[in-house]
Amino acid sequence: MRLKHPPGQRRGGFCVWALRSLARPSPEGRAMTPKQSRFVDEYLVDLNGARAARRAGYSGRWAAAQAYGLLQNKTIAAAIAKAQAERAARTGVTADRVVIELSKVAFGDPRRLLSWGSGGVVLRDSDELTEAEAALVSEVAETRT
Repeated sequence: MRLKHPPGQRRGGFCVWALRSLARPSPEGRAMTPKQSRFVDEYLVDLNGARAARRAGYSGRWAAAQAYGLLQNKTIAAAIAKAQAERAARTGVTADRVVIELSKVAFGDPRRLLSWGSGGVVLRDSDELTEAEAALVSEVAETRT
């Protein structure tokens, strides 16, 4: 099924008027539908609108357009922001904290944790590691031959 659209109204494969019709905000005070609530919950899983729309039960073919419209809806956007703030307060995990932790791993130097050579690998004692150095370690295994 192809959408018909007025001349000059097509951009990037989507009809502009179709996207505008999806982006109409809910009237103030109007509750979300169960499907919209499900979209909010699913969006919080991976912050991917199209996948959230599919998992919430919207058409797979138009999931990206549906997600765009849903995310433009003021009621839904407010529900997402509120849920993200509640999660950040509950877990203590914020975007800044995630970036800090990722930077520890990205910019960490393994030579501060261990040394290696012809005699094998020598690890520093875990009690001597700083928090940033310990963040570099994801697994420790020992194999004896």
